[in-house]
Amino acid sequence: MIKFTVEDYQVDLARSQIIHQGDVEAVEPKILQVLLVLAQKQGDVVSHEEILTQVWPDTYVAPNALQRCIAQLRKAFKDDAKKQWMIKTHPKRGYSLIGQVTWHQPEQDKIIAIDSPITNSDQGRIADTDNKTEVDALPTAANKSWRMFFGLALALLVLIILASIRWWPTNHNTLPIKHMTALTTTHNKEYSPSFSPDGRYIVFERHINPCENQIWAKDTNDNKEYLLTKKPSLYGPPAWSPDGSQIAFAQENHCGEEQIPAWCSDIQVLSFALAKSKPQLTRSLVPCGEKYYKEVVWLSNEKIAFVVNEQGQGKVVGLNLATKQRSTIYSAGSQVITQMDFSTKFNSIALIQHDEKRIPKLVLVDPENKEFIQVALQPPQKFKHRVYWPISWHPHRQLLLSTNKNSLFEIDLQGRFTEYSIPSMHGFYGVDYHPDGNKLLSVMSFLDFDIAEFSWHELPDEKESALTFTQEAEHYQVFHRSIVNEKSAQYQPRGQHIAFLSERNGPAQIWLSSADKSILRQLTELSLEESVTSFRWTPSGDSLIMVANRKLYLVNLSGNVQPLTAPFEVIEVYQVMDNNQVLLSIIEQGKIKLVKFNIETFSLVELYEGDSILAQLTDKKTLFFVDRKHNLKELVDGKVSSVNLFEQFSIFSLFYRNNNTLFIEDSKSNVWQYNVDEQTKKMVLPSLNEVYEVTDIDMQNKRLLFYRTSTSSKEVVLFHQ
Repeated sequence: MIKFTVEDYQVDLARSQIIHQGDVEAVEPKILQVLLVLAQKQGDVVSHEEILTQVWPDTYVAPNALQRCIAQLRKAFKDDAKKQWMIKTHPKRGYSLIGQVTWHQPEQDKIIAIDSPITNSDQGRIADTDNKTEVDALPTAANKSWRMFFGLALALLVLIILASIRWWPTNHNTLPIKHMTALTTTHNKEYSPSFSPDGRYIVFERHINPCENQIWAKDTNDNKEYLLTKKPSLYGPPAWSPDGSQIAFAQENHCGEEQIPAWCSDIQVLSFALAKSKPQLTRSLVPCGEKYYKEVVWLSNEKIAFVVNEQGQGKVVGLNLATKQRSTIYSAGSQVITQMDFSTKFNSIALIQHDEKRIPKLVLVDPENKEFIQVALQPPQKFKHRVYWPISWHPHRQLLLSTNKNSLFEIDLQGRFTEYSIPSMHGFYGVDYHPDGNKLLSVMSFLDFDIAEFSWHELPDEKESALTFTQEAEHYQVFHRSIVNEKSAQYQPRGQHIAFLSERNGPAQIWLSSADKSILRQLTELSLEESVTSFRWTPSGDSLIMVANRKLYLVNLSGNVQPLTAPFEVIEVYQVMDNNQVLLSIIEQGKIKLVKFNIETFSLVELYEGDSILAQLTDKKTLFFVDRKHNLKELVDGKVSSVNLFEQFSIFSLFYRNNNTLFIEDSKSNVWQYNVDEQTKKMVLPSLNEVYEVTDIDMQNKRLLFYRTSTSSKEVVLFHQ
């Protein structure tokens, strides 16, 4: 096997090592193959394409896999991207190896000149400098012939190496995603698939409606499906016991009902062997209380762990099934734990949690000694503000797998991401490795939201049923139908346009429609790395205020985008008022706040410190906002309190209109009118059909805008070689 030296670093391809002053560092084979390609053209610029072709022939590789290899080589050589004393980066071109390369032949291939004195420098040492080959310290009379011989030998050797690279093993970081096979093809939606410990079965949720599902299993050998749960409920992601005999999951109570004190969840379990022969009733392990349980994992056949959310505090609790004893394994304090997985091989719990600034972190916990470390996640720039990252441990390696939209990601234990983009309009959510690490499960998701308008002649009186009203009201009109997500439609004040967000050309941009829906044009054209997250019309209707990548912009009707420089990150714009005032949710000095910001003077007035999903400010300066649990709150004289008339409601839309009036949409798509002065409420539109969320309401012209689900599918798929 080839050995060579770069400066005073010895490279041993056979042992996958780089040796320097007695220190030995193991390096992945593919990384050394990248080094080999650079060494063969020492000093020359080698293009990205040439390296990828030679090191990963006929193999799908993530766009940043090469950059990762270079970063690992720099680390091994104690080089860095600023100094570049060993490897030089040529932007948009490739890389070159600056360090001097010395080639060493294997012991059995050394060529020694007969009748010549032998020294260390006389042994066959080939130096490749400026693409020239020379032989050092050979007898003078034979120098020319020896050079020719070594030149031919080296050329042959290089050809053999280049040919053999094609057959070297695939990089360990390349996921098995050459082929994709659908494992479910029903009209129902499937979620949370996972392999049995032996890899033969998969188990998953199959939803009947938003509040009911069943746990199913499928035999991957004969494709037979098994209904495991006897009664529908709202079961959470199923988890296998290590021996494959039991399946545990959380179960939510009171789904779809307005908030009541008894709302909670519990932990259930069933026997897989029994349920495979006949659907079974589940057995409660942790009864329902005034707590919320989720993310169940098995630590052993006798012990489980799960996430508990109680009074704003998140923690991981272990339960011994034999003794019924519980113990706190990890406490996240006020941070929110969103995902959890356990590795039996490494005896480590991996958590994804985020703080009030919505910054996610990876936490690795030893469940036995309860020690933990927190690691900052370093996703690609376009996913920088992503909060939710589903995770799954690799069965043999210290890596996690995750998904986002149409990309899969490997995450190492330093929080670094390797992206594998899949050319598909479908998104992928959730992932699970096969026990052999050569296959993986995910849910292929396709969701299509369309913008629609609903209008009516007269509002129903209090005695008129919702059914009668919706039958007599004009049918809603879907406009500019597409097969991508579109939402956030808003009427133009003092004008005829309708603005909305659309993903027609990639990331979400603002589009404008004429009032008669006959003309459509794209207003903003941000880069592929940017996406509009929210916007609001100015009161004059001649421009919009938008948020993209946590920054604030002013957009006129010609599409000109002007940055509004602010010393904080912007999460959401909720309202634009007169006198250049905007109501924003921001992150300032590490805290989320609701503020009133003047876009002309850049002056800032803090209204409330805390998170929110909706907010409106009345003419009388009363602040109403909706928290993350969809509770309606008001801020009066610096004190926050719940709005009593809506304490039992989950709020999804909030609009302020003149005369101190709020219009509010609840979880059942009822629209309420709330008089702030009189503190009275009245239902004005009952249970609108097919409405996902109301995005604007125009009571004067008896119309409203909403978005609806046109197409929604979630199927379990298998990625494999």
